[in-house]
Amino acid sequence: MRGLDTLRAAAITAVVVYHMSWDSTNKAFRAIGAFGWTGVDLFFVLSGYLIAGQWFAKAAAGKKIPLGRFYLRRFLRTLPNYFVVFAVSWLVVVAMHGTWPAPWRYFVFAQNLGAMPVPAMSVSWSLCVEEHFYLLFPFAAAWLLARKSGRLGVTVASIVVVGSIAVRALAWWSARPDLAADPWTTFFVRIEHPTWNRLDGLAIGVSL
Repeated sequence: MRGLDTLRAAAITAVVVYHMSWDSTNKAFRAIGAFGWTGVDLFFVLSGYLIAGQWFAKAAAGKKIPLGRFYLRRFLRTLPNYFVVFAVSWLVVVAMHGTWPAPWRYFVFAQNLGAMPVPAMSVSWSLCVEEHFYLLFPFAAAWLLARKSGRLGVTVASIVVVGSIAVRALAWWSARPDLAADPWTTFFVRIEHPTWNRLDGLAIGVSL
């Protein structure tokens, strides 16, 4: 679908520019790059839209999606590449620094919960959110479809969107990263990375 591929390309470009702008001395480029974080949110919306669209289309046609097949397709699409990158990163980091803190987190996709990922795998936090979504969505979708209520679906999605924003706001006022000794780490660990703070984009995609 060319429109969605274009949006995905825009999201990729935004994220790359965001990371490149950190070390740039060009003020205009840094100003543009400052909005690049929106690319991650666009990814989440696209992911929710595509996964839910496939699921609901089959449900509307009276077809069932075998859970094993769904998880196998998700696995083949993301995990082989992820574990290759993780293995290479692990070898390089251990060779250079002699240690990799809590490597088990990277096998269960928990590096976005309660700690900063190793810099070599810092961007993997968003994949954790995706994997948690893949794991839980089929059960939420089955529960909603069994009730055959569009109104309930809209209500649940609205609660998730508003709830995620509210939880993120509470996390901010609880952590106050702007007053912390290490503001960036506090912001990423307490607000930016946790899955429960990033459900609004996915829920918007599912709603669409």
